[in-house]
Amino acid sequence: MGAANMEDVLEQEPDAALGNGGLGRLAACFLDSLATLAIPAMGYGIRYDYGIFKQQIVDGYQTEFPDYWLTYDNPWEIPRHDVRVDVRFGGWVREYTYVSYVSSLTVVTMMANSAMSGREVKWSKQ
Repeated sequence: MGAANMEDVLEQEPDAALGNGGLGRLAACFLDSLATLAIPAMGYGIRYDYGIFKQQIVDGYQTEFPDYWLTYDNPWEIPRHDVRVDVRFGGWVREYTYVSYVSSLTVVTMMANSAMSGREVKWSKQ
């Protein structure tokens, strides 16, 4: 089999633009280490529909464009339609004998599982 042409590879598997640094990358490395050490763990994150963004230079300036990395779904992700969580943005919390969120935007999220295989991990059916 001959060497792959980089343009052909990029056409088949575009960069998801995820995990480019910061705490998300650190969390991914931490989960990978836990999986490698066979330590049961769970992590929570936010999957953005458009990844981070694509960058292009337009008229000499960096310009951001959406990254359509989910065009063909994510084959590594298992949707959990039975688990939904309300996430509130903005507003403030009012406390009396109970807690209420005032003037907040509520987004209903759906959970999904993504397996972390780790290095040289032997999978079992358990």
